[in-house]
Parts: sequence; C-alpha cells; structure tokens
Amino acid sequence: MENKYLLFMDVSGDIDVKVAEANDVRFIPMEYSIGDEMRLSTSMESDEIIKKFYNGQRGGDLTRTSQITPQKYEECVASVMQEGYSVLYLCLSSGLSSTFQSARMAQRNLKERFPEQDFLPIDSLAATGGMGVLMERAIRNRDKGMSVQENYNDLANAAITFVTGLWFRTLIISSAAGASVLPLPWLVRCSMSSPS
Repeated sequence: MENKYLLFMDVSGDIDVKVAEANDVRFIPMEYSIGDEMRLSTSMESDEIIKKFYNGQRGGDLTRTSQITPQKYEECVASVMQEGYSVLYLCLSSGLSSTFQSARMAQRNLKERFPEQDFLPIDSLAATGGMGVLMERAIRNRDKGMSVQENYNDLANAAITFVTGLWFRTLIISSAAGASVLPLPWLVRCSMSSPS
C-alpha cells in the first residue's frame, strides 16, 4: 500500500504558522468563547485574537473551548480519506479535554467507511506548546519517509517521554526551591499511562 498520509492537529496547538503552511499541516476547527462572544477557529488565530483571549482570562471573562465531536472529525477528514490519504492526528491532552475520546469514536466510524486508510489519533498528553513540539517531530518523521504507522508509534512514545521529562524537571526544580511536590506514586502512574 502507498505511504500517503496527511498531518492534522487541533487548532489549539501552538505551531508557527509558516511551519504549518510550509509542511501542509491541517487543523481541526474548534469553537471557543471569550466572554459572551462565541468564535469558530478554523486555523491559527491572529496575534490580536490570541491576546484578546488571554486578556479576557486575566480580566475575569469566562473563556472556554468546546469539545470537538466525532461528527466534526469525520466531516474534516472524510474528503482526504476518500482521495486515498490516511490521517495522523495530534490531539490536545486527554487530561485537558475529551476531544481524544471523540477522535477515537470517529476512528471506528472512519475505518468502516474507509477500510484501506487509517485515521490515527494521538493523545499528545500535552497542552498547546507540547503539541507544537510533537507536530514538528511528526513533520520530520514524515519527511524522513516514515509510514503513517511508524510515525504514529514514534509520536505516541515521544509524547510519554516528553511529558515524563517535564514532570521530572518540575519535580526537581520544585524540590530545589523548597516547594511541596506531588507524591511519587501519582507521578509514576501518569508517566506510565499509555496513549492508545
């Protein structure tokens, strides 16, 4: 089978716009609110909008995102899967949002519709910045010739390594600063969880 796949990520991921455009990284739209204003983000937001979002948070405005539904995933990727592409999708951490669970539901439906292609969601185990780091890795992997399954396996392992490294750095820095730290069994349980 031909190694033909596209890279998708949540629109909440933090990646340089030029890098995303140059590497054909595609985004799954997400609704969010700033105070009473509902917005649909279909691609990277402008600096002005991002500042408005965070200034709204600092000012006490209720800001929130809505969960991407399984139907939205199917709607966003069905046309490229129909063209014969598989999709590698990097999702916001399952610890922050339920979008990964929605993506897994869509995965089952898409497999029935497109048995020759794959829709492979990856739980980034990270917030927006970590998603950007992982997407840059996915781009390098694809450009080195990794298949969609090889890239998926590498990213799933990298997500665990990345998050574990952050937790241990935080633990060491917090301990050195005299701050109370999380109990070690909780930390180990988080670092051992599987993204699949």
